Amino acid sequence: MERLSTLLKQHQIEGGSLEILFPTAQEKSYVLTCEGTAAFSCWQRLRSLVTRTEYWPVILGGVDIYLD
Repeated sequence: MERLSTLLKQHQIEGGSLEILFPTAQEKSYVLTCEGTAAFSCWQRLRSLVTRTEYWPVILGGVDIYLD
């Protein structure tokens, strides 16, 4: 998780809420919480880093929480 946190920081993505989603799973999934209105722009930034992070970002929540 340290490598992922460092990479997010290098790309000015707030990673303070980064945590393992399912700690007992064989493969790791992470969760990163952000304000609803910032969800799509955060997703775009994370999407641009997929080749480096090797994780695909997913937005969870209703459409009304991240659109103005």
